[in-house]
Amino acid sequence: MPKLSLVKALKLIALKNVINPNEEAFLRNVQRWYSREFSTPLHTVSDLPLEDILLNYYEDHYATLKEGDDESLWLKEMIMVTETPEERKERELNEESELVSDEDFLRQVMEDEKKKKSKVEDHKHIEKPALKTNREMPEVELPRPELMQDIKMEFCSDEEMEKLANQDGLSGWDVLGPSKPKKK
Repeated sequence: MPKLSLVKALKLIALKNVINPNEEAFLRNVQRWYSREFSTPLHTVSDLPLEDILLNYYEDHYATLKEGDDESLWLKEMIMVTETPEERKERELNEESELVSDEDFLRQVMEDEKKKKSKVEDHKHIEKPALKTNREMPEVELPRPELMQDIKMEFCSDEEMEKLANQDGLSGWDVLGPSKPKKK
């Protein structure tokens, strides 16, 4: 196994802790929150009582959830905090069965979409009738191709555009017309 530099090793540990935080990583996150929230230097936060830090963190967390419009998060968090181990087991079993039923629902929807797609392809060969209107549509003459050949478009930089505008006596103009005089 190749040796890692200290920086790379710490990056990997940090990434792992963000994806799946252990208790130490969670507490470091709470301490960083406390430091930001109360303008306290991070190195002094670890000297404060952990109970005070956690109480402030959770009070803010729950207040933020309650202030949001999504009542379901607030209720879910409240239920998870107050449930007994037996209730937690029952809730987790229900969530697992809901996940299975969601997968069945998704599978059914995908099958229905495949059926709809095949029905559409069965009818692609049918010609659609022309749109009928009460008024006559005017005949439009298309531009002559020989005129279109003379039109050329070239792109230039802003500096080149300024130079061209000054040569043509268009200085002070922009795309919308003459620029307004600057207020003093």
